[in-house]
Amino acid sequence: MCSASLDCSPEFWRVCANSTGSEEMLVDISYSDALRLEVQSAKSKIWSHLERFLMACAKDAYLFVLAREPSSSESDAFVADMKDGKGYRNLAQELRATDEYRTKCSTAPCTSKARNVVESMFLDVLLRPVDPSGVQSYGNELHDGLHVRKLRSILQESEEYKNLCLKGGEELCGPARKSVQMLYRQVLGREPDAQGLAGYARHIVNKELTEAELRREFESSEEYLYGVGLRKRALTILESLKRSYEECSHVKDANDSYWQGRWCDRSGCEDNGVFECSSYPYKLYLQTEFALSTSNPQLSDDSVSLYETHLRNVTREYISKLGRFPDRRTVGRVASKETSWEALTTGLLESEERRTNIASRMEPASVQAWRSKIEILANLMQAHALKIPQELVDCFSEDARTFRSDVGGPDSCMQVGRVLARLQSEWNEKAPLLGLSSQSSDRRMVPIAIYVHERPKYFRAVIEGLKAVKRIEDSVVIVVSMDSVHAEMIEIALSVDFAPLRIIFHPVNEDLIKNHPILAVKLHWIWLQDMLWNSVPETKAWDGDIALLEEDHVVTPDYLLLLDHLLVLKREACPRCWGVTVRWACMPGDAGVTEQDAWKLCRSHTFINTGIAFNRTTYLHIKRSDFDFFPDGWDWSLFHLAQTGQMPDMILGPAVSRLSNVGHEGVTVEQGDDDVLLKQLDYAVVSHTSSSAFQASKLWLDTETRNQFLPPSWEPLYLGSVGFLWPQPFQYVLDSTLPQRRKAAITSDS
Repeated sequence: MCSASLDCSPEFWRVCANSTGSEEMLVDISYSDALRLEVQSAKSKIWSHLERFLMACAKDAYLFVLAREPSSSESDAFVADMKDGKGYRNLAQELRATDEYRTKCSTAPCTSKARNVVESMFLDVLLRPVDPSGVQSYGNELHDGLHVRKLRSILQESEEYKNLCLKGGEELCGPARKSVQMLYRQVLGREPDAQGLAGYARHIVNKELTEAELRREFESSEEYLYGVGLRKRALTILESLKRSYEECSHVKDANDSYWQGRWCDRSGCEDNGVFECSSYPYKLYLQTEFALSTSNPQLSDDSVSLYETHLRNVTREYISKLGRFPDRRTVGRVASKETSWEALTTGLLESEERRTNIASRMEPASVQAWRSKIEILANLMQAHALKIPQELVDCFSEDARTFRSDVGGPDSCMQVGRVLARLQSEWNEKAPLLGLSSQSSDRRMVPIAIYVHERPKYFRAVIEGLKAVKRIEDSVVIVVSMDSVHAEMIEIALSVDFAPLRIIFHPVNEDLIKNHPILAVKLHWIWLQDMLWNSVPETKAWDGDIALLEEDHVVTPDYLLLLDHLLVLKREACPRCWGVTVRWACMPGDAGVTEQDAWKLCRSHTFINTGIAFNRTTYLHIKRSDFDFFPDGWDWSLFHLAQTGQMPDMILGPAVSRLSNVGHEGVTVEQGDDDVLLKQLDYAVVSHTSSSAFQASKLWLDTETRNQFLPPSWEPLYLGSVGFLWPQPFQYVLDSTLPQRRKAAITSDS
């Protein structure tokens, strides 16, 4: 009896409250004090419920009539009127007589909120969308003063509701809705959308679908397979696979939380030349990727090998056609033959994404920029006595300095990407050695390669820093690799007169496909390695290490002297090191205190991407690996190689850096980034005064394990775009945010 009146009349509430008896009545019949308190509490709750109900009525009236919520004072006035006996419909009619209504709603009735309620009510009660006439009719009713609870009552009294939901004396729709809602939460990990909830509940009520069948349908959906189901399959596959590998058969047992939760016990793995003993097997990584990519993977050796082939081929197609990595689902569809290779390649070539990518590069302003780059490079070639390739001669003026893109023919000069790429290749093959022309020392210092973008402010500082480096004139060569043709960057490079200089250009895509920034840097980086070890005259036969810098890495005067000693020490004391670094490599103290000993060196079980140098053996490790198709930047790809045993995981470096990273803007570091990311650029660097007094005899190697950082193989398995499989007590969870947090520690790539 004591329930809300459909007409929002408080009279029923008064009757209900008063029916509990007056104080006098309670005294007369000698009720106990406990019962009297219980009755008073019930009356208080009823009046409180009434207050909330009337406030809800006020909110509904304003929403349905004026399409807005009431202010606090408007709500109080509405409630007071209802307590005085005015009905809900009458008060709603009064709102329609206001100036606000006439101004706001006279030409186009403010029924949008009412219509939304009607649509929601039909889905909730009748488990179906409302037809257009119903939306208009009931929306107008709500707008005219019909209360929303009355609308629910009308629907529940309809023949449709009775025929659908009331069968055999049992209400079926409510339980069906609860079952569907539970399956959404359990399988898909989210609340259902209104239409999905109503539609599936109606199927269950009509016995067109059972709960078990709906569960199977959810578990075979793309949302599940590549959403919450991805995580579940990853954990199941990874947990079952890892037990089959002896080298990762148990978690290291230690009280120190820093080392807890890692897969592999490294005991017996120190400096024995066998780096595989402490790594995740590459096969394990590949099996995990395969399991995540397809709904029902068959993890035989043949199927996993075939999946790897598909992964390589699909990635190559996506990079060449769209300038990005593929999503895991696409690789899975090709591997499971849901998508044919012909359909994939045709679809990529004809895709809107590809057309949009190319079109953005062919807008008038962009074409003019390409023309400018062509002329800059043509003038550079002329300045160094290089001829324009014969097939491009007609594309230039007689003095070969002005590009003419209006020449027709089979190889139209309108194809500016093809023209620029051809000029870049010609320069790379035939350009002369520049810079310092003669060297007096018989003992040559390590070659230095710098890969640069269009950041002249930083690049100028790098060149000034190199000019002050001791014995820089003895470096075999400084190779400046440019990923763009930029006049100021070329001018800065040509200012190098203190060492032999070679400038090379990373060729553009002939179709001018724009690569994703992280991919663009990775493609430039590996192209530079190929050039250094196979093509550049001064380095292709080099038998030692090659140092790598970026356009924002400013080194100290003792950079080359320390680097030279690190490379000697690597051969003697760190046979498992893949390279050396001049950035800090010793783990901070327990209190996070930064090292101050400029002569201290450490072997670090980690990956460092700044100020590195490595030899041909490491280069060959990279080329024989899955580096090219791992879906992340070059540095995280190397982390992956070290983690999966495709290259060693140790590096040798100083406790105090000989390099400053001055770049606060770029692909992975931007102004406005969080403090953690920018803090990586603020590490201690030896002063120029102390570094100028370099004393090799003071260098000493700290062999304490605790100074060597966390090995990649002890980190969670990294899966690229998915993130890490992060170890927790008794479980593994996918964490896609961890790569961003880890970048604060190892990524300084611009």
